[in-house]
Amino acid sequence: MVEPCLIFGDSKIILATSSILNNVAQEKELTMSIEHSIGAMNQLADALDRAGFSSDDVTKLKQYSKLGDILDVLHERSEIVSITSKILEFVKRVNIQLPRGEFVACEHFMEDNFDFGSNFKKWFLDKVETHDGKEVEINIHKLTKSSVDGPIITELRDKGVVETSLSVLIGLKPYMDKNQWYVFYIKDVNGELRVVSMFRRDDGWGVRAFSVGSPVGWGADGQVVSGNSRNLET
Repeated sequence: MVEPCLIFGDSKIILATSSILNNVAQEKELTMSIEHSIGAMNQLADALDRAGFSSDDVTKLKQYSKLGDILDVLHERSEIVSITSKILEFVKRVNIQLPRGEFVACEHFMEDNFDFGSNFKKWFLDKVETHDGKEVEINIHKLTKSSVDGPIITELRDKGVVETSLSVLIGLKPYMDKNQWYVFYIKDVNGELRVVSMFRRDDGWGVRAFSVGSPVGWGADGQVVSGNSRNLET
């Protein structure tokens, strides 16, 4: 392209210099735009890496036909709704009469052929509960699939009250089926929530206690016992 210029003096030089400066400015603007794009891509790559995306995941994301839906979420034009499958199926509700006054754990678990583990002995045998003798409703659910404590507790909170008590465990004995584990969430003598499992055998009762959050899960069809938010004593 021929530069427009005048035919005298230094005017031709001035016009040529103006054109050069204009080209330099355009190149600088293009360079800044490329650097900005690279910076944005690096930020996106870091965000995907922190979220746990693998290279295969990124490829699938690129091929995802509804990326516009994600943009709508970012601009608050829509929202993500988490849908989780339920793991607890309601079985029955039982009314239990709590004792009036003190419930001394060792007085109840040292009889009736109880076989308890070392954790239960350490965490619960010295516990004393106090109740006012009222009747409470207890909910029993069945696990629809194997699960650790976290998802069970989360779902119990949606249904009522997670925590029960040792007196509820004793009061529920007449309603327990043989050869079936029942799971309770009960605070120990130091006030820490533990998970207690109880099993009715032909010759007595098996009781075990575990820390909440143990990697040991509970099998499908196990019975999970919880309180009712309307009237449970804790």
